[in-house]
Amino acid sequence: MRVRKSLKVGAGMLALALLLVCFVIPMSEASARTLSSNETGTHGGYDYEYWKDTGNGSMTLKDGGAFSCQWSNINNILFRKGRKFNETQTYQQLGNITVE
Repeated sequence: MRVRKSLKVGAGMLALALLLVCFVIPMSEASARTLSSNETGTHGGYDYEYWKDTGNGSMTLKDGGAFSCQWSNINNILFRKGRKFNETQTYQQLGNITVE
């Protein structure tokens, strides 16, 4: 009888410990990832796009909507990461967009 009670208490403590680990320890959103060829996709819940026609460039996707980029000898290049909104409208219909 005492063994069963000890096992139940032990199992309950283990379950509580596992539950605390799941909620107390913050999980990383997504690992950093570096792109060097044209690609679109989703990273950490944000849409991204990397495109270049000629030259050298790279885009490092970071947690949240953040990214870093580098380029040299480029004709045209595009780096974008964020949430899509109202994607049925053109940039003319959206109006002024400010980047800070």
